[in-house]
Amino acid sequence: MTASAGVSAVIPAYQAGAHLGGVLQRVRAHLDATSILVVDDGSTDATADVARDSGVRVFSHATNRGKGAALQTGFRAATELGFTHVLTLDADGQHPPESIPDFLAARDRADILIGWRLHDPSAMPPARRLSNRATAAILSALAGQTILDGQSGYRLHALRAIGALRFASRGFMLESELLVRAARAGARLGHVPIPCVYGDETSHIHAARDTVRFLWLVARSFFW
Repeated sequence: MTASAGVSAVIPAYQAGAHLGGVLQRVRAHLDATSILVVDDGSTDATADVARDSGVRVFSHATNRGKGAALQTGFRAATELGFTHVLTLDADGQHPPESIPDFLAARDRADILIGWRLHDPSAMPPARRLSNRATAAILSALAGQTILDGQSGYRLHALRAIGALRFASRGFMLESELLVRAARAGARLGHVPIPCVYGDETSHIHAARDTVRFLWLVARSFFW
């Protein structure tokens, strides 16, 4: 059995036509096209067409529903297609597909492997670094396990560990909620060092504002 057997890549994509083609080409160097699932979250640009032209599977939302909803669509599709693991990565190139072999090599170490960027903190802007460490500390306390990168969506999930979970979040907060709920349900968390990449893409995470929003959503998701 090859290291990639049973592994699907789920890529949530919104208005990602400019970058998606290059990302998919790099992912296909490590995974078969039929195991790559792009969830077009209501894009009005060429995102879906770029994905189809790359030969991967495409699932589309009629309207923009948020990253969390796109991930859940991908998880369900991967489960129905018979995959055992889902690798999640973003469509903008900030999650380098060249790290895929590192995730595959470590897949038996944990139920969820988290891409860890802060092994080289100098590569991350100071405000983002502070925000990341703050959210990681909060998530670790809630999860009862160490989480070294609280904002990394580059992960490998064993579907058996998350299939029964139910979530309150539909936006980017789902990624944090998933870690906490999975850990509380007994999933083992682990980490894989990955490069910290920032390009010319527009980030959807704004350090100070979204740290405050994170705290609010944590309270709403877990205590109310």
